[in-house]
Amino acid sequence: MEYQRIGDMLLGEGIVTKESLDRVTATQKKSRARLGELLVAMGLATEDQVTDCLARQYNMPRASLSEVHSEPNALNLVDPFHALSNLILPVKVDGDVLYCVISDPLDVVLTDELSVALHRRIVTWMAAPTELYNSIIVSYGMNVPLKAEAGFVTGATRPGRKKSQHTQEDRQALLFALDNAYEFLDRQGLGI
Repeated sequence: MEYQRIGDMLLGEGIVTKESLDRVTATQKKSRARLGELLVAMGLATEDQVTDCLARQYNMPRASLSEVHSEPNALNLVDPFHALSNLILPVKVDGDVLYCVISDPLDVVLTDELSVALHRRIVTWMAAPTELYNSIIVSYGMNVPLKAEAGFVTGATRPGRKKSQHTQEDRQALLFALDNAYEFLDRQGLGI
């Protein structure tokens, strides 16, 4: 299978238009945010659509969290707050293998650290961030409010980076303000 960028996948499926993709790509270059997060924040794609594309792009199986039931011995291996803040759901232990659901296929640091700490190989499936967040809360029986799909949940961050759990409307307002600021700077000849 030939590698395809997420924007090209969504364009090919008719989820985004060329114009909207160009606009988001321009914003992405200025903000350095991930394209999928921007598409969701701007209301141009859903978390599920982006996650489906990422799963295909990285050849990862997609978890159906309504059908996934974490085994207690898997949950006991990962602290609930670590799981929630890093968006990783331990599902099953099979010998020296821990099966987990994640939302970010690029967060190899997370899976590598977990593998080293637990002395187990980590096998991952993917799920949309909000769905995964809610599933972690339910699986661990945490007393934390569930998130609605309209609010995009980002994974936890490495030390030095702040975690963000803003609503889609917050992100849209921020992106709109950033776009306007960059356009103003471009008009003034001060483009970044």
